[in-house]
Amino acid sequence: MAAGFVVHSLIGFFLLHAIAWALSENRRIVAWRPVVAGMLLCFGLGVVLLKAPYVKDLFLALNGALNALEKATQDGPRSYSVFWVADRCRSPKPIRERASCSRSGRCRSCSS
Repeated sequence: MAAGFVVHSLIGFFLLHAIAWALSENRRIVAWRPVVAGMLLCFGLGVVLLKAPYVKDLFLALNGALNALEKATQDGPRSYSVFWVADRCRSPKPIRERASCSRSGRCRSCSS
């Protein structure tokens, strides 16, 4: 990673915290200990998740699994869709609505 991106990210990280502090209602009662602890926790997790090789490999494996799931999701509707089957039939049978018969309740057009 280029040094410019790291510096840019650090400036943004601290600038967002400074803007949140500047826009707060009462700046005197800000509890700095949890804020600094959260910032250190964020940096620590970032270093572990981005630099540790086993964690990096784990995330790459999860990425591969999610890419396979995405591909299956995109291919699934095309291969198992009712419309796909109906498009490939030579003579799809239309669905007939039951005609109302005034005499016996049965019509020539319906099967019952």
